[in-house]
Amino acid sequence: MKTNLFILLLMCLFINGCSQTTTTSAPKEKQETQPIPEEIQNAASMQTNTEEAQEDKTTETAINFEVQLDHLKINVSDQWSINQGLDSVSFILNEKPIGGIEGLGYSDSIEELVPNHNEIVKKIDLKNTNVKATEVLTKTDSLDGTSKEEVHVFLFINQKVVYDLHFDLNEVDKATILSLVETAIPL
Repeated sequence: MKTNLFILLLMCLFINGCSQTTTTSAPKEKQETQPIPEEIQNAASMQTNTEEAQEDKTTETAINFEVQLDHLKINVSDQWSINQGLDSVSFILNEKPIGGIEGLGYSDSIEELVPNHNEIVKKIDLKNTNVKATEVLTKTDSLDGTSKEEVHVFLFINQKVVYDLHFDLNEVDKATILSLVETAIPL
């Protein structure tokens, strides 16, 4: 049995050694180049263009993971991790919290919905959304003298509940936030 394995091992080594010696290229003066047929060039070009288009499409459709809350469903980036709570979800990227969405009691007053110790910098009613939505830029000052800017988008659902979709502006750009808001659908 040991002899058979030894012979098999030697044969494998011999074959590998021989294959390495037979893969050398021919001298340049004997090499002939033939033009690549046009159909093959076109097919290769089409495949490359299709792959590039798929990469672009992947970038454009990053907002594709559905999160369902009690009164709302919304799509978020599949690159984010989520922690789901009671009618709330926090979003995490690279083990760092970047934002979240929370169900709040209903109120028509934005000032009552903004978290404590946040100063309203700007307020905009958003158009072309499936729910009434108001974007609010806030600033908070900490004891060490630094300030933090957040975007809160308040989503008003049938005078029952308001969802606060909020993000740290240093972590998520405004275009991504608005893309999320466009996917919000009341339940």
